Amino acid sequence: MLYIDVNMGDKLERIVVREGDNASELAKNFANEHSIFSNNLLGLNEDARGKLEDLIAEKLKSFLTNIEEENDNETEVKKHNE
Repeated sequence: MLYIDVNMGDKLERIVVREGDNASELAKNFANEHSIFSNNLLGLNEDARGKLEDLIAEKLKSFLTNIEEENDNETEVKKHNE
């Protein structure tokens, strides 16, 4: 599981990412839950949701890269110890 904290100005909200989740659905669900990206006086809209989607995708990519690097390091250590 991965947690992504989103600064909402006066508070932090958390997005919980589970295996198999995708950035688009997570951003859509977050936006719907918090009613923050509908057209309103602040002008937040699909563009804001797209930015959130990009941020989630970036965090997922970084997280997965770190896991791959850890797995590669563990494999190297096992080979070295054999």
